[in-house]
Amino acid sequence: MKRNPPCPGEELVVCRTPNGFTLIEMLVIMVLISISVALVYPSLHNLREKFDTLIEKADADKNVKKETFTRFVNDGLPYKAISSAIKP
Repeated sequence: MKRNPPCPGEELVVCRTPNGFTLIEMLVIMVLISISVALVYPSLHNLREKFDTLIEKADADKNVKKETFTRFVNDGLPYKAISSAIKP
């Protein structure tokens, strides 16, 4: 087993250099990530619902415009019916 050299000036103490993260450090990082996700998720979920509502409204508006255009093409201009009704 390879030992690290002692600290300069201290013969009995062995200096250690960290080789990685400890279990506690990893747990702390996981807790911080989970807290941040818990704070951000509700706002993203509400944004998704608002987006879905906006898409539904746009689709409904598109359908109304499509029906209006179809009536216009099939029936002709609306003022024709009004002008023919006014003439005796």
